[in-house]
Amino acid sequence: MNNKTLRTVALLAISFISVVILLWSNPSLFFIKGVTNGGFQRVKSSGALQLLNDYIIDRGEYRIISYKKDTLLIRDLNEGSLIQITGNKKMERIQLNSLFDPSSIAEIAENPFNRSSIDVLESNSRRITSYNYGTKKILQYYVFDSYIDKAVRTSPDEFFVLKESPETEKLVFSKVMFNKDGTQTHTDSRYFFDALQEDGVLLNKRNSFFYINYYSNRIFNVTDDLNEKQYHTIDTIKRLPRIDSLANNTIIQFSKPPLIVNRMSCIDKDFMYVISNINADNDNKLPSSDYYIIDTYDIKNGCSYFETFYVRKKNKELLEDFRVAEKKMVLLFQKSATFYRLIDEIAKQKSLSKFEVE
Repeated sequence: MNNKTLRTVALLAISFISVVILLWSNPSLFFIKGVTNGGFQRVKSSGALQLLNDYIIDRGEYRIISYKKDTLLIRDLNEGSLIQITGNKKMERIQLNSLFDPSSIAEIAENPFNRSSIDVLESNSRRITSYNYGTKKILQYYVFDSYIDKAVRTSPDEFFVLKESPETEKLVFSKVMFNKDGTQTHTDSRYFFDALQEDGVLLNKRNSFFYINYYSNRIFNVTDDLNEKQYHTIDTIKRLPRIDSLANNTIIQFSKPPLIVNRMSCIDKDFMYVISNINADNDNKLPSSDYYIIDTYDIKNGCSYFETFYVRKKNKELLEDFRVAEKKMVLLFQKSATFYRLIDEIAKQKSLSKFEVE
């Protein structure tokens, strides 16, 4: 790793630690009760959520890797292992290959081109490892020319990533291609970002990519040919948090603890689902202090706002992640995984008593 990369990694690490300290000292900043910003109204979904299952798991910190065909694969951030939960209430813990250092893993994502494998992102090592978690075999290493912040696989030999530009040391959207032996062959890059201000979630729908900002209502849509469109979530918070530069610009940090606007996001088919921390003018009866507010956006129609689900919070248990797939939703908590079925208005009228959320 060259000096430039080491310096950039150090800056990002310092910035991250600064944010963690701010949030630790002010926990309400993340577990926010909701901020009424005004100027917009939500539309409560005409459908409902039917409770399917509620699985108890050991208390921990988890992230969802994939949810398909009633099978949930999650990552245990504390243990460094995987947990697979299937629809028949079978739960299995899967240990990773001993070659992985759990502390070096930034993200684990599903490989959409190989159902039995996952992509393990190790940012500081500048590589993604294709790994079969069933056989516990490493299939391929993909080594990048610089630090990687986020990545999505777009084909068996191509990734769309948010990575450091070797020339500017800033983060750029890049399309990176590899040979079959894992050697990087070609890179196209565009759009510079401030890693601290523009932090968010990178999602994809086929070859179109969406970057949902944590701290404002910005949604960046970048196409496969690296053209960009900008959309926004329904709230009215447009301004990014201010940052300060210290020690001759070698350290950057937030001027004050940032407001989390969009906590979590996912995509299923033609809809984007975003858990918002911002109350609308008409959210007084169902505020985000008592409910998770899940806004839905129609991707086919320019990410236009569609409707909102309100899911009652669970015994003050921290929500770790969520996912929507095949008309089902899973909420992953510190000690449990709760599964719902999304029901449309017609089905709802036939069996109202079965629905947990109205």
